[in-house]
Amino acid sequence: MSFEITVFGKPRSRGSKRAVTTKTGRTLLLDSDVHSRDWVDAIRAEAGARWHWRVLSGPVKLEVTFVFVRPKSHYGTGRNASVLKPMSPERHIQKPDIDKSLRGVLDALTGVVYRDDCQVCVIDAQKRWALSCEDDAARTIIRVVEL
Repeated sequence: MSFEITVFGKPRSRGSKRAVTTKTGRTLLLDSDVHSRDWVDAIRAEAGARWHWRVLSGPVKLEVTFVFVRPKSHYGTGRNASVLKPMSPERHIQKPDIDKSLRGVLDALTGVVYRDDCQVCVIDAQKRWALSCEDDAARTIIRVVEL
């Protein structure tokens, strides 16, 4: 059995935490990316709306593609506004780190698609740019395969 969802929105980093002590002496752990919770919630909501089977308890393969919109500086100007500059990077090598983005996906699917993220034994992940300047939809494409 396999299952695929697309979650629109900029992929976020999750994993780096920082400790903050309040005036009352309580210590709070905060994500370094304040938007990561919203992104994880969006993945969880989409998976919950589309996953209609039992929660998986066996081994799982996860295929994830993080699609980022290229900045305007990668394109020419005027009549060349849709043409990539020769110096534009072919691969997405900026932040967020792929492993920290994967943490958000793994956390979001826990308890919805699979029982625990320790069940994920194979991961195929990539970061890439959107294919054209008209493709302005940052998104995460997630495919879960029951092994």
